[in-house]
Amino acid sequence: MYDEDNLVFIGKEKVIQLTLKENIILSLLIKNKGKIIKLEEICKLIYKDIDFYSKNCARNKIYKLRKKLQGEVDIVTVKGIGYKIPLNINLNYCPFCGKAIKNI
Repeated sequence: MYDEDNLVFIGKEKVIQLTLKENIILSLLIKNKGKIIKLEEICKLIYKDIDFYSKNCARNKIYKLRKKLQGEVDIVTVKGIGYKIPLNINLNYCPFCGKAIKNI
């Protein structure tokens, strides 16, 4: 279950702390589930700029976010465009038993 206000993702077996920027990225991807979010849009949102430095930093944030959420959420790379979370993913389940509470 994703708790945007407290910067945490409650996984099947653990609570995952997120940084502010990781939280912004995950929130954007979840709100646009199934849609491709361009890297430039992510850079504008978290760094207020689109340049070589901000693109590399955004890619690094997404890499770290993927490592934290490994086995919980798939962040898909759309080569040359951006990132997305697949439509069929369920992000709202009981952290103790793993059963779905409801789909977002």
